[in-house]
Amino acid sequence: MYLFNLRRSALTQSGFSKNNERSAFTLIELLVVIAIIGVLVGLLLPAVQQAREAARRNACSNNMKQIGLAVHNYLDSNKEEFPTCTWYLGRGQSGNGGKDLGSPFVALLPFMEQLSLYSNLDLTSKTVHVHAQRPGGPGTPLVRQTNLPGLNCPSDSSTGIVPSGFTSANHAFSNYRASCGPLNQGSGSNPKCSCPTSYLSFRPRAGVGNPNWNKTFYEQDPNGSGPGQLRKASPAGCFHRNGQYINASGDTIKLASIKLKDVTDGLSSTIIFGESRWECSNQARLSWAISSNYDRTNTAVPINYDSCISGSSDEDALAKATAAGKTGCEAAHNWKTERGFKSQHPGVITVMMADGSVHIIAETADHFLFNRLGCRADQLVASVGTL
Repeated sequence: MYLFNLRRSALTQSGFSKNNERSAFTLIELLVVIAIIGVLVGLLLPAVQQAREAARRNACSNNMKQIGLAVHNYLDSNKEEFPTCTWYLGRGQSGNGGKDLGSPFVALLPFMEQLSLYSNLDLTSKTVHVHAQRPGGPGTPLVRQTNLPGLNCPSDSSTGIVPSGFTSANHAFSNYRASCGPLNQGSGSNPKCSCPTSYLSFRPRAGVGNPNWNKTFYEQDPNGSGPGQLRKASPAGCFHRNGQYINASGDTIKLASIKLKDVTDGLSSTIIFGESRWECSNQARLSWAISSNYDRTNTAVPINYDSCISGSSDEDALAKATAAGKTGCEAAHNWKTERGFKSQHPGVITVMMADGSVHIIAETADHFLFNRLGCRADQLVASVGTL
């Protein structure tokens, strides 16, 4: 009897008494715990997403810095002249017959660790555009289908190849575009791509027509073809597609070439590269390799201007824009507004200055000041810090 009582006493003291057994969670307690976890996830998830986007934006900036290094190495090797598009003459012009010899990125390939690709290109061809060549031999991808990861922004989740349904389908695109500064552009000869007069409302803010810019302003011929397509010899920015062309006789005709000494507003005050979104355009300039239509990425269009309404055709895109209560300027097939700088970073774009420095600019930045940064020699010097 004594031993039995002793054992019962020991069990009681050790916590194994029936009265001291711990009960399980009640349903209410479980629901409270789940609610607390849900609140914590809701609080932490935006912070995690912001951290990831910040990392992607930093990687994007690093991509652009590498392009900047390539540009300056090119300048050192080419008498301080910026690379331009080598472009054949436009429709209906006498002497046409030369071929598209590529965008500035083609010229930069040797300085972007792509010497093998560059070495296999025929830059004197009179019969095949550079972007249509197969540097790896018959049956291998075309140049325009060669994806260069360093030209893709990490915030763009696509494969680097333009999908079907776009004019540039199966082209490898670049999220980074050279800037021609403020550009007064028409809609070409295609009225389906014209934009209502509301487009003109932001041109004065860009400084278009400002007398101070008359000598450096690069203005497009209204009909988009004919001799006027050469336009003025001095673009507002550091890049344009008409740096040189090959005529039917195979002669290289050099037009205006922009040098470092021509950037009189200062290298740190002149934008030379910015971001672009392939799904907000439907033109050949989506491809990193093609020079045709390349010149029209410009600062006259407001940052992140919505031109992402796409369709199966020009008419379809404009119809969708109209149905959505838009003006038509928002259609991806529009030849004006699609050529602005825009990115997939929320509320901002990344730009590179002529000195190679990279900066983040908010879409709410003063539009006129933004265009002053796009102009290399307007004598209206601005600073990125003022935006």
